[in-house]
Amino acid sequence: MAHEYQLDEDTARNAIKLTRWFIHEQINLLAANRLAGLQERGERLRSILERNQGHATVRELQSSHGFTREELVKLSSRFSDLFSMTKAKPASGRPSELVFLMRN
Repeated sequence: MAHEYQLDEDTARNAIKLTRWFIHEQINLLAANRLAGLQERGERLRSILERNQGHATVRELQSSHGFTREELVKLSSRFSDLFSMTKAKPASGRPSELVFLMRN
């Protein structure tokens, strides 16, 4: 059995180095996939806002397009050059939270 063999110090040190390298590579891979997914959702949001005169309510984006408020906050923060979120208080009724497409 494996527990019956004793490792020398160099073998143990190399095993730890290999494990740390593997963890680092996995984190990098996951981060790249997460960023790619965020970019895809940002592109989808941009497309929706372009078709909607450059803005939409958070409520509309949630109910009609499957975004969550948290996701919209994250997209607005990560891509602040493309999107902004603000609350608008109409003359009457409840305030709306809006997402705007920033135009250059």
